[in-house]
Amino acid sequence: MTDQPTTPDNECDANQTLMEFPCDFPLKVFGQSQERLEQATIEIIGKYIPGVKITGIKARPSKTGKYIALTLTFNVPGKQQLDQIYLALSKHDAVVMTL
Repeated sequence: MTDQPTTPDNECDANQTLMEFPCDFPLKVFGQSQERLEQATIEIIGKYIPGVKITGIKARPSKTGKYIALTLTFNVPGKQQLDQIYLALSKHDAVVMTL
C-alpha cells in the first residue's frame, strides 16, 4: 500500500489537458464593440505572452448586429498562459463570453 492519494476515474487532474503545447490556438471572444474588444484582447494576450504574434483575426457580427465575435489565432507556449488569458478576459468589461 502507498501513501499517495488516488483520484477517482471520473475526476481530472487540474494539470491534465488534451492539447499539446506549444500550439496555435484559435481564441473566440464575444463582445459589443469590435475595436474595444479587439484592443483589450490583444493587450491581455500580450501581457501573458510577451512578443506574441497574432497570426489571424476574424470578426463576425451577430444576426442583430448587437454583438461581435472575434477569433484570434496565436501561438500559446503552455497551459498556464492560456488559463491566465481566459481568466483575465472573463474579468474584462468589454468581454461578454469566451470560448
